[in-house]
Formats: sequence, structure tokens, C-alpha cells
Amino acid sequence: AVDPTAPVLRQLNRVQFGSAVRDLLSVDVDVARLLPEDPSGEGFDVVGDVQTISPLWIEGHVEAVDAIVDAVARGGDRFATAVASCDEDVEVWLRPLLRTAFRRPVEADVLATRATLFRSLIADGRSIAIARRRVLQSVLLSPFFLCRIEADDPDAPEGSIRALDDFEIASRLSFFLWSTSPDEELARCADQGVLHETDRIRAQVRRMLVDPRIRALSDEF
Repeated sequence: AVDPTAPVLRQLNRVQFGSAVRDLLSVDVDVARLLPEDPSGEGFDVVGDVQTISPLWIEGHVEAVDAIVDAVARGGDRFATAVASCDEDVEVWLRPLLRTAFRRPVEADVLATRATLFRSLIADGRSIAIARRRVLQSVLLSPFFLCRIEADDPDAPEGSIRALDDFEIASRLSFFLWSTSPDEELARCADQGVLHETDRIRAQVRRMLVDPRIRALSDEF
């Protein structure tokens, strides 16, 4: 459940951001050298109460995203390949990209905004490479990628505690245990609406504890 007094927006720290980028785009960029130090509270660098969005934080992430899209362009990863082969039907490659990047199903207006951006750039005479670069930049600089957002229910009684939804549970498990975005199995359980079930959570934790990515827990704790 969500404590109503707790922060509902937590920034990814440098390790989480780099890992999420790697898993999303299959590129490995040393973002730690480009991003400012993560603020810490009580010895941890994921405490929402001490996080701030400063000009230095914004500047660092813009620089990091530029380096990431450069690496994508050089490496010809799955995103670039999909765009090159399917530039007319933008939604075909955009939907799975946004679903993974934003860690929840894609709302129609979110998809339409990025598709419109791509098509407007092409209509203005920009190349497919430039259009896909701008779209990818907009995705990686979105608060839905840079942060874990757990929205309050404005209609809930004051002082009440809201239960986490399946997508928030998936992100909490994944970023806590693996320091990265949910993998396909966690995402599938969330999409099916079963991840909040106690047995499912236990099964996923057991699976995640024997995965090599669990090393991130000891490295980051």
C-alpha cells in the first residue's frame, strides 16, 4: 500500500538510469560520468524526500541522453532497425518502446503525441534518423522514464492508504532487487492483473533472487 504522506515521484538514481537504458535499448553508456551525484538520505540514494530536480540534474540528463542516442545511432540497435523498416506505421514500433520505457500500458494520447512528433518532423523535411532521434530523446527525458511515479487518488479519503497497482508493484520489485526496469515476465504478470496476489509476488521474488541480476542488490545496498 502507499502511505499518503510519502513521495509519489522518485527519480531513478544513476545506476538505475543506466541499467534501464541498457535493458531498453541494448546499449551500454557510462552515464555515471555525465550525471551529478545522487543525493542521499540516511545512507541511501533513492530517498524521495531528499531528491530535487535542479538545473544541474536536468543538464546532466540531457547530456546523458544525447550520448545514449548517439550510441543507438552507431550501434543500429533494435529500435533504430524497427524505425528504418517501419517508418510509415509509427505506432508499430512506438507502442512496445513506450510500454517498456514507461513501465505500464501506453495511453492513447501518449502514443499519439510521439507519433505526431515523428510524422511532423518527416513532413518538415527531416530525415528518419533525425526524427527517430528526437522521439527517443523525448522518451528518455520523460518523467515517466526518469522517475517512478505513484499517483495519489484525489478522491480517496484524507489519511487513507492506497494499494499499489500491479505496474507499481512490478517497478518496486525490479528496481529494489535488480536496480532496473521490470523484465518481460514481471511486465506480463502486471498486464494480466495478477501481480498483486501474494503467491504471485512470492513466486516472482524467488525467481528474481536466483537471477544473476540480483547482484545489483548487494552492490547498491
